[in-house]
Parts: sequence; structure tokens; C-alpha cells
Amino acid sequence: MGPLGGAPMTSHLDRETLESFLAGGLSEDEDRALQRHLFICPRCEAQLTRLLPLEVPGWPASPEAVGGRGDVLGRVAEEKRPDTERRRAGLAAERAGAPGLWNELEPWDRERRRELVWHDPRFQSWGLFELLIDLSHRILPQDPREAEDLARLALDVAEQLSPPAHAVAAIESAKARAWIQLAHAQRLLSDFRQAEQAFQTAELHLSRSWLDPLDEGLLLEAKAPLRRAQGRFGEALEMLDAAIAI
Repeated sequence: MGPLGGAPMTSHLDRETLESFLAGGLSEDEDRALQRHLFICPRCEAQLTRLLPLEVPGWPASPEAVGGRGDVLGRVAEEKRPDTERRRAGLAAERAGAPGLWNELEPWDRERRRELVWHDPRFQSWGLFELLIDLSHRILPQDPREAEDLARLALDVAEQLSPPAHAVAAIESAKARAWIQLAHAQRLLSDFRQAEQAFQTAELHLSRSWLDPLDEGLLLEAKAPLRRAQGRFGEALEMLDAAIAI
């Protein structure tokens, strides 16, 4: 996060700072600096929007309900509400269409599936990405090789997602999820070196995302079994404890 107070912010705000702002936990100078930053930084304003209960009609009901921040939050909410509603409607449509897209992909071999994802915009869908991750997770214990293929296909889909349909940080989070799932499969295939590299790539994408604590917890929880398989039991327990704490 960039500095608060009199100095200008040159980097982006983290979730903890935004939540502190919502709760009224910043000093007066920090509060003013953050509001100035929100006016000039679409990325941080979008991140704040994700923390707002925009689905509640007439929100915010009172400044007290949001720690006295009704003025700036109301502006953000009203400006972003139409775009947010369009995104939600689009996401719902993509999720509804994902099973049909998978039915088209499933009969083909791995290479043909990838070609379709790369070249046919219909398959460049967030809903399909989510479905592929879910399918990979479900079959992982029985067929880690197929789970690996599905995770790679999900990664192909994530690579084709682009703004403005999806936020850049959200796309980075999706890529991180795909690499984590790929690492799971590689661990079960006893390819520990590749799994380690996959986790490192996931961490890189996670650093470019919203830095959602849930994503960080998912990464730690996923890495713990690899450490256990490597015989690094102390590290595995530390990672599980950290994931639980998040």
C-alpha cells in the first residue's frame, strides 16, 4: 500500500486498509488521503466496490452503517452500480452456459480442446473456467492425470479472459487458482518439482490480484500436502495453522 497522510499514494491500497476505512479506523489525515486516492485510482475504487453491499436497495441507509463514510461510498456505489449489475448478469449467464460448453469440449482430445479455447470466443468464459476447476477438483483423487489436463485447460481459459469484461486483478486470481489446482494434480502424480514450480507461479499471479485473504488461505492449504509428501512436516503444520488463521 502507498503511504497515507500528506504524502501522495504511489501504489495501490490493500484490503486491510480499505476495511479499516470502512470501519472508520483511519486518522483524519489518512482518511482524506485515501479518499483523494480513490478519486484518481480506478483499480482501488473497484476493489472498494467489491467490499460494498451493492445488492441492498437504497444502500447506504445511513452514514453510521458504514462508519460515517456514506458520502464517498455512496458516490462509488452509485457510479459503479450499473456496471456491477451488468457484470453479475453476465456472470450468471456464463455459469448457466458452462455445462453446454463442456459438453462440446468433452468428446475431443486434449489438443483439440485447447485449440477451441484459444480460437473460439464462446469458450473464453469465466463460467467455463469455474466449471473446469470444479471438475478437476472432483476427479483429482481418482484420476490425477485427467485432473491435470482439466486444470491446464482452465488455465488456457483464464489466459484468454480480458478486460473490460473481467477486472485484471480478478483474472490474475483466476490464473492463481488454476496453477494451484495444477500443483495439486502434479503432487498426486509425484511430480514434486513441477508442483513446486506451479505453486511459485500461483504466488506470482496472486501478488498481482486483489490479494484476497481467501486466496492466500487456499494457497497455504494447498501447499501443506506437498510439504508433507516431501517429508517437511514442520512446514506443513505451519502452513495449515496459517491457513486456518486466515
